[in-house]
Amino acid sequence: MSREIEFRAWSTFHDKKKLIYLNEFTSKDLKSCDNWKVMQYTGFVDTNGIKIFEGDVVHISGIGNYVVKDICQDFDILVNAIVEGDLNEIVGNIYENPELITGVKNG
Repeated sequence: MSREIEFRAWSTFHDKKKLIYLNEFTSKDLKSCDNWKVMQYTGFVDTNGIKIFEGDVVHISGIGNYVVKDICQDFDILVNAIVEGDLNEIVGNIYENPELITGVKNG
């Protein structure tokens, strides 16, 4: 079994903070690791077919909003939610929507 190895990063280098996907990186983005937080694709998608990355906040029935922090740490929870049909959709991410982690059990 294999999965796509994909990354995105939250860039603080630009005037406007934004998410950058690996294929969109430029030499300006890569000047310093201090300028971005890297998030790896988990190999999972939400009910809308959107790829779930570390740093995303997903809604899981019976749990509520859940922060995907680390694919290894969160693997069992995501697999169980998918198998049970409880994984709903991405509601945001911790960088663009920090208000979503307030009150989240694993935030």
